[in-house]
Amino acid sequence: MQRFLFLKFELEFNKTVLNFKLMTLELIEIINSFFSLLSVTVFAIVGIIIIIRYFEYMNKNLLYMGAAWAIMGLPWLPSAVAFIVYLASSQFLPLWLYLILGYPLVPVQIILFSIVLTEAKYKEKQRLIVLFLTLFGAVFEIFFFTFLFVNPLFLAEPTLSPVDIDFGGIMIGCLVTFLILNVSMGILIGRESLKSEIPEVRLKGKFILSAFIIVLFGAGIDAILPITFIALPVVRILLILTAILFYFGFITPDWLKKRLLDKKKD
Repeated sequence: MQRFLFLKFELEFNKTVLNFKLMTLELIEIINSFFSLLSVTVFAIVGIIIIIRYFEYMNKNLLYMGAAWAIMGLPWLPSAVAFIVYLASSQFLPLWLYLILGYPLVPVQIILFSIVLTEAKYKEKQRLIVLFLTLFGAVFEIFFFTFLFVNPLFLAEPTLSPVDIDFGGIMIGCLVTFLILNVSMGILIGRESLKSEIPEVRLKGKFILSAFIIVLFGAGIDAILPITFIALPVVRILLILTAILFYFGFITPDWLKKRLLDKKKD
């Protein structure tokens, strides 16, 4: 009986501590962490589904794009992990761990995108394009890991929030460059598909093009507008919509394909 009462007291105490931790967080931080976790999950699921289709069709482009799309969601992982760590231990996630969870694989994602793009277009320049992006990615990795271990404050600084950090100017410049490369290659892949004479391929192109235009629009909102209770959910929902549209662009469900193509014929 005493053991039962002790366990009950411990459970109630843990609930009280958890509630206190939630109260010490701003509502915007909770919303940010929730949507970050949701975004990472959706991007990972879409990427894994596309990778699984590689084993069905043995098309390497599906493998590259699936991996690239899963990696694309990683920058939102640190915020979600930091939130969980804070609730579990009342500790802030170390800055070096926050950075290493979300950003080292970004150049790999760009390279995978470039391989798919140059398979569809610029095939004769594929080696040159991939080599250039590989060298650019290598420079970023050297810069990133050097300062990560020597002086991580050069890359970013902690904030009063347990789920957020402030990036330094050079890191912001690198991330913006990667975003521009991402969107540019995505739009080129979508445009190339729109030129096809096959209606199904053109439909896929529309989904891919829409996905990357929304990425650009969402990133613009995120960069220009202050983080508010309205702006934050809108940006995160746009990102999730992007993942869904991207999925439709590479694996269009038969029911959707039939509905949209048949409707167009009518």
